Amino acid sequence: LRRSPDDMNITEDLYEEVARIYGYDQIEHIPLLSDTTYMSYTDYVALQRHLEDILVRTIGCNQMETYPRISEKILQEFWKQPEQMYMLQNPVNPESPYMRDDLIYGLLAYTARNSKFFDTFKIFDIGKIRTKAQKTWKISEFASSFVNEQTQLGIMLYEKNITQRDQDPLLEAKYIAKTIAKELKLWTLSFEKTAIAHFHPKKQAIIKLWDSVIGFIGSLHPVILQSQKIRETSGVVYLSLNLTTIVDLIKQSHEHIYTYETLQDQIIRRDICFVVDANKSFDGVISAVKNVSEVKEVEVFDIYAGKNLW
Repeated sequence: LRRSPDDMNITEDLYEEVARIYGYDQIEHIPLLSDTTYMSYTDYVALQRHLEDILVRTIGCNQMETYPRISEKILQEFWKQPEQMYMLQNPVNPESPYMRDDLIYGLLAYTARNSKFFDTFKIFDIGKIRTKAQKTWKISEFASSFVNEQTQLGIMLYEKNITQRDQDPLLEAKYIAKTIAKELKLWTLSFEKTAIAHFHPKKQAIIKLWDSVIGFIGSLHPVILQSQKIRETSGVVYLSLNLTTIVDLIKQSHEHIYTYETLQDQIIRRDICFVVDANKSFDGVISAVKNVSEVKEVEVFDIYAGKNLW
């Protein structure tokens, strides 16, 4: 078989030629082996999984996945200026070039659609938000150095008809916030009134943990409901929690509350059987096992002798 001199440059080229002449079909298939290591959850993923379990199993919410970009029309509905948002120069969807600074926009859109088919529901999403920092941007900097990126939990509650005060979803949203705080062992939540334009003036508050603001709760303003073609008699409440802030506060109060054991740190007990000649002592086996650095304790609990050993 003729080969060009340029085809034979390294040792692997020779291996390839031998294998080709011998026949690829005659080579036994052996799977590649590699070591795998246990990777623990990051603080954010561990917290996210825990919150998902609370919201779905305990509270009965439905998880959604909202789009991270918003349009200028939505900004106008929420009385926000485009200068307050980050804008992509080459967005996938030219109509939605702005990077969201809150999960409320996508959750409200889903609420408007589902309000036509359901009388009551609770939905949530966990995702990234990006708020515009006051720092002046330099062209030599990466976006990560000046974009304030955080992780947020957003929950939207909808009730079609509110005829009594106890039907107001604001009460349930407050209960959800307290339930999450209890599950995360954050016992000192407090609520302080705010005055944000697109929420009901008497039904809104920031949520504080100790002296830090970690979230917001409020009923959407009737003007916002009207813009989304939702009945003004309906109740739509938004609850948000800043997971970035919560994780930082948890680390300060209890450093290891959301860390997981690595495989090397787990205590493993195993029963091991050894078959030795009857005329030999077990002391050599026990000594050999004790010499393994990872083994901390060895205990002999049974000895059996008979003809049925194999």
